[in-house]
Amino acid sequence: MNILVIDSDQGLQEYYTNLMESEFQNVQITFRKTARQAMEYLPSHEVDVAITETAVGDMDIFEFIEQLRVRRIPVIVISADYTERLIVETLRAGALDFVSKNNIKLGLVPNIITRCLLEADRWTRIQEFSQSLPHREAWIKLNQRAREFLQIERQERERSNLQHRKEAADQVFIDGQSYYINYLYLQLLIPPETSRSMDERHYVEYVRRHLQRLIDIVPQHNGAVWTRKEDAAFFAFSEEEALSALLAALEMRSASRLAAFTNDSSGDPVQIRIGIAGSKTIYREDKGRIYSEGLNLAAHLALYGSQTDSVCITAGVYEQLNQRSRKYFFKAPQAFEGHTIYCFEYLA
Repeated sequence: MNILVIDSDQGLQEYYTNLMESEFQNVQITFRKTARQAMEYLPSHEVDVAITETAVGDMDIFEFIEQLRVRRIPVIVISADYTERLIVETLRAGALDFVSKNNIKLGLVPNIITRCLLEADRWTRIQEFSQSLPHREAWIKLNQRAREFLQIERQERERSNLQHRKEAADQVFIDGQSYYINYLYLQLLIPPETSRSMDERHYVEYVRRHLQRLIDIVPQHNGAVWTRKEDAAFFAFSEEEALSALLAALEMRSASRLAAFTNDSSGDPVQIRIGIAGSKTIYREDKGRIYSEGLNLAAHLALYGSQTDSVCITAGVYEQLNQRSRKYFFKAPQAFEGHTIYCFEYLA
């Protein structure tokens, strides 16, 4: 089985590969970043099913789906953008299915692919019949107008976002736009003895003060606070700042260990775990609606390290580091959630 994936998010390539190879036998997966690259690939290769993002470079997604449909290649759309009108229009254009990237970790994708393949011969006959019945000219004009609404909708979201943004950190991002972000997740590990030795008010202040000390490190390395919890925080770094994210993580690690030797530490020292992962993100003003593979994975990696004070990163982040930085990491023996992982851990 030959699967062609069109998605510019390199962070998902390893996940897709491990997922498909674990679910299907004799599967060959090919990745292309844009629709143009995919169209150059198709004339000399057979493809059983195509999986595509809706952002496919300089080609319109509907034009791309039409090109695949003409070639009788079933299409599944897996997108970080999933507005109601976008879903409807891609299905009307000829896609067999639409999956939000919010749901790819729910085990749905292999089922969707299998259903698509089982439907392929019937779908092909339907396409042949459909093409024998040309659309009315008036319908073509209305169909184009409906699709143009998507651009108007996107522009309106951008204007609204520019008018209502209140936080300075949000001024970097525009609602509905796609960005590649390296996420750093910091998790404090508070010893049980420490929490038992304080009343609630003093404990909350103790944790807040320790977390704030580490948060203050990040702006010095060109990072920004993404979200903050009681004993943890997410930070965002640009695509070019993977090394800066690592340097921030190592400085946090050193600062946390140094605090163990100060009067600020009560009982056993606070320890930390850090995960760093990057991926493309469709930005939303309401951050609770944001789906990002890197955001979720960074948090999971913070719990992956076998030791406290560990820093774990994905292969994608590792590849962005220079050779000097890479030598301090070792490759984990097994993949984690479909990703190759590298860890920097304290060895006493």
